[in-house]
Amino acid sequence: MQEAEAYADYVRKMAGEEQAAKLPPYRALPMQVLDHAAGYLLAFGIAAALCKTVTVRVSLTSPTHGLTERGEQEGGSWRVRVSLSATLLWIRRFGNLHPLTAFDEGPPLPPRVVPPDPEVAAVSTTIERDRGDFGRREGGVEGQRMSVIRHAATLTGLGIREGKAPMRLDAHRPEWLPRS
Repeated sequence: MQEAEAYADYVRKMAGEEQAAKLPPYRALPMQVLDHAAGYLLAFGIAAALCKTVTVRVSLTSPTHGLTERGEQEGGSWRVRVSLSATLLWIRRFGNLHPLTAFDEGPPLPPRVVPPDPEVAAVSTTIERDRGDFGRREGGVEGQRMSVIRHAATLTGLGIREGKAPMRLDAHRPEWLPRS
């Protein structure tokens, strides 16, 4: 709600009360920054915990003294705890921006054009629409494609697998995927 109020203040200052009155009423958004941030922190914590469970056996041999030292590092099990309230406090420590700073200053987003702006095209890829488990087409054309921003993670020698996009919420049955 703070973002909506800040945007309304910005419109009020820049365009006047009559334009601010035309804004839609405040409402909760379907995806909130708090939920996303907590989810990403949890995913990062799980990945870090899985990395720590790997046991590394260390064997050092000193050629001059003939001593051998053996040991293990990390291993075991690890707990990851993430709470929405702690995530909220962490986000709030970043502070608030003045509405003019948040909505007026800084470079604008590149325009949405075809072909895409070179800045957007440099980080984009194309994926195909998935028919899903139920084979519905929902008015879509078979083989429909869409342009998306590429995954940010890149590791030398490893590619990120880009699947197909369901393009709707109920495309697949809620079940575990088979191990590959």
